[in-house]
Amino acid sequence: MADHPALVLEHPLALEPLHAGLFISRGQGIHPRRTIDSWEIIFVAGGDLHIEEAGRRFHLLTDQALLLRPGVEHSGTQPYAPECRFYWIHFQLIEAAKSRDARGASSRDEKPPSVRVPQSVTVARPDALTALVRRYLDDQAAGRLSPTAGASLITLMLCELAMPSAATAQGDPQSVLARHAHDLIVTRFHQDISTASIARSLGCNPDYLGRCYRAIHGHGIVEGIHRVRLQRARTLLLDSARPIDDIARACGFSDAIYFRRIFKRHESLTPLAYRKLHVRVFVNTE
Repeated sequence: MADHPALVLEHPLALEPLHAGLFISRGQGIHPRRTIDSWEIIFVAGGDLHIEEAGRRFHLLTDQALLLRPGVEHSGTQPYAPECRFYWIHFQLIEAAKSRDARGASSRDEKPPSVRVPQSVTVARPDALTALVRRYLDDQAAGRLSPTAGASLITLMLCELAMPSAATAQGDPQSVLARHAHDLIVTRFHQDISTASIARSLGCNPDYLGRCYRAIHGHGIVEGIHRVRLQRARTLLLDSARPIDDIARACGFSDAIYFRRIFKRHESLTPLAYRKLHVRVFVNTE
């Protein structure tokens, strides 16, 4: 979904953090038609969302994000689906200090740092973006979100949106095979899957598949399965009251003790401690 940048931050911290929250649909209503005076990040955490801005339509799926511009009308194009969930984060740009001018003409040829953010994107690392948003929401609710911390977190969120995803990689055979394998992981993580079963589904050698997957994603297939399962587990821990053992089974772990061990290895926290750490989130609905 990546396209030309909708926003270029020449001074990445030159922004003001505003309100944010998590929208959870009850399957009623539609996103209102409105024009706001701030930028807004929409990050779909579940289901899908139909929205338009200035006549341009977007159909956002899970793990996709959209950047809405200030002063431009946007609205929903279809009613919310019952499973629709998305994070929303508002911010404004502020006037950056003209420090480069003060350094004199010798520095005028320097290229200032910038973050080139597309308007719509499939997020390359949805778990990393979710962690940043959750940190922002938790600090906001606890009253400890300073302007500098908020601006830093939003800048990191925008960096995640600017990061190329695996879906935009070159279409060589290894990349295509790795993407197909990851697609199977995403759709079958709740089942009893392995490198061998994925290789059978794709009609290839397990060792070759593992090498292709590692070359693209930087880790093996088993680790990829764990990451997708843990991403879903984090969502269920934060947005439901389901017991830990139930969440483990829902995420494809047949052994709850093994789930707890893998979760702590990745998060440095037990599932219960993780849930308690992130209990404060502003939630709205239609």
